Amino acid sequence: MHLTEVTSADGTRLSVRVSGPADAPPILLIHGWSQHSLSWSRQLSSDLALRFRLVAPDLRGCGGSDKPTVPEAYTDAGRWAEDIAAIIEALALDRPLAVGWSMGGKVLGDYIAHFGDAALSGVVLIGSPLVVPPGLEHLRSERVVNERLYSHDDAEALPAMMEFLRACTAQPLPAEEFAYWTGLNMLCPPDVRRWSRNRAADYAVAFAGLTRPAWYLYGDAEEVAAPPIARASAALLPQVHTIVYPGSGHAPFWEASEVFNADLARIATDAAGRSRKEMRA
Repeated sequence: MHLTEVTSADGTRLSVRVSGPADAPPILLIHGWSQHSLSWSRQLSSDLALRFRLVAPDLRGCGGSDKPTVPEAYTDAGRWAEDIAAIIEALALDRPLAVGWSMGGKVLGDYIAHFGDAALSGVVLIGSPLVVPPGLEHLRSERVVNERLYSHDDAEALPAMMEFLRACTAQPLPAEEFAYWTGLNMLCPPDVRRWSRNRAADYAVAFAGLTRPAWYLYGDAEEVAAPPIARASAALLPQVHTIVYPGSGHAPFWEASEVFNADLARIATDAAGRSRKEMRA
């Protein structure tokens, strides 16, 4: 595994973590809100890296990437789209399987809305709340939308972040893992947390024209994107394949990593095979 750097169209430098053979089918792993590329540790350091080239960026404002201090760097959906395009181009990713967790699914929607899906082999969304249908607003947990998450006072923000992270898993994480995740999330500044949730985009429109195969994965104990919200979001993807992880919450790639990794390998192999057939046709 190694770190590299990609510069986006607006000059924002993105830290990108890469694992696996350079000539293997690529999988682009896009983390969620206020998260970090190391959220994917159980994929980057797994047997998946023997068969696939795993590419996991720190999104703008997160981890080791630049953290612009103006709201339009995050409220403009086009900036997120250009970040993904820059990574695909700079690392010469040949039709990657694009995987978006939570807000990462919205980032993929931004990319597809601006550039289409021709450069991808397929799309996988994990617990991405693309839409909250009327009448389901009460399912958004206070632990997820707590205003204290944006506080500049760590005495307020840190406990709120810890509660948010508790909402991400069905069972409490061991103390060391919970500390690890808390540290990763607190690297994202409070203004970035707020601004990145404030961009206006219609993801029903963004995904309506999707031509690549799509999968939507979620845990049946979801709290961030409760199952009714997950199902409504999955329905936005044409001809979507759905996988539900029993006893898992918002992070099945962590909570059920062995099963998830096997599913991701199968999905990536399927998507790459379809892509090769299309290229030969």
